[in-house]
Amino acid sequence: MGVLDKIRTHYSNTTYDRSPRQIERETWLIPGVVKFNRYYLMPAAVLIQVCCGSLYAWSGYNLPIERYIYGPGPDRAIAANVFYVAVAVFGCTAAVLGPWLERNGPFKGAMLGAVLFYAGNLLTALGVYTTKVPLIFFGYGLIGGMGLGISYIAPVSPLQKWFPDLRGLAAGLAVCGFGAGSIFSPYTQKALIGENYVKDGTTNIGLPLTFIVLGSVYFVVMAIAGAVLRMPPPGYE
Repeated sequence: MGVLDKIRTHYSNTTYDRSPRQIERETWLIPGVVKFNRYYLMPAAVLIQVCCGSLYAWSGYNLPIERYIYGPGPDRAIAANVFYVAVAVFGCTAAVLGPWLERNGPFKGAMLGAVLFYAGNLLTALGVYTTKVPLIFFGYGLIGGMGLGISYIAPVSPLQKWFPDLRGLAAGLAVCGFGAGSIFSPYTQKALIGENYVKDGTTNIGLPLTFIVLGSVYFVVMAIAGAVLRMPPPGYE
């Protein structure tokens, strides 16, 4: 099989195979305690998208990163480029792994995305702490961008399938969470780093720890919300 055939197969094969036992297990949110309801997907999707939306708050890190690495001075526009790398990787990952997500289910996609985004934040914290700019690009731009790309699409597909009667509402709720993340994330970042860090260097918990704390929070939220995601049973309408 040639490369083109493999690519064609990758994008054409979106069959999601599940055993009867798994299908039965997925009828429960908490086995033996809480039955699954499709409406649980909506808040779960919003929470995941809120975490993904933190990507668009990266500009709040630009000046603090440059001050931490280079000291006080003018904006060198170096840290800003991490955002562009992350967005490019974000889009490419969503495009490439979309069929994989369909074949393996939204839960695996959400977990993979949460782990990658968490790893990206930890690597970024290490890059900042050691003042290694390439590690910041690798951590947040590449690894974090990959995690955000798969996390972004993980809740969209099950929402569309569970709500054939409310597709617009389901999709709109998922995307609105992305926008919400970009609104509140700058405030949490600034509060953790230090309100006046860029001006006078006064810190709260500091820049490296901010990536660790927020990365940990995002991971927990994405993992819990991801556990809610699942596809409808065969024949669902």
